[in-house]
Formats: sequence, C-alpha cells, structure tokens
Amino acid sequence: MSLEGEPGSEWSPVPREKVVGTSEDGEDLSVDGLTKDYLLNCADRKWEPTPIKTKQGELKDVMLELFGSSQSGSVERDGKSVRGYRRVRWRTADDDPDE
Repeated sequence: MSLEGEPGSEWSPVPREKVVGTSEDGEDLSVDGLTKDYLLNCADRKWEPTPIKTKQGELKDVMLELFGSSQSGSVERDGKSVRGYRRVRWRTADDDPDE
C-alpha cells in the first residue's frame, strides 16, 4: 500500500494533526466529512488530489492503523446511516498535541 507518505502525514487521507481517537461512544467521523477535508486540504496546498475512490480505500487502512477504528456503515448523519468511523473526532484546540 502506498500512501504517498507516512500514515497521518499531510499526504495521508487522515492528517494526524486533525483527527484524534477517543474512548467515547457517540464520537465519530463520516467518510464524506473526511473526504471533504482531504479535498479542501489539497486545494489549500494546490495539490492534485488522488482519485476519491483510491483515497477512500486508503482511509480504511489508515483509520485502522492509527486509531483501531474499522469502517462502519451505520454512523448517523441527519437521521440516516452513512459510512464512517467510530470513536474518532476532529481535534480541538483543547486536545494534547502529542495525543
């Protein structure tokens, strides 16, 4: 598997500086939300994004490796089940930067 960089690096589908693992039930991120963040990151840096299907496939491996989170088909958004990852969330300013 080639991620164009180390898992969690700026080239990864999940920048480690943006996502944090948690033990809290109810904390989750959708594949769509992570994908949108990846595309915005590419646009900000003027990078050519990897095809979305490729990046979403890499996302499964990276989320499992970094956070022990397998993809679920039942993350709830707007009353509907979508694909996503449980026990992860967007990092906030209050989080330990080494976490």
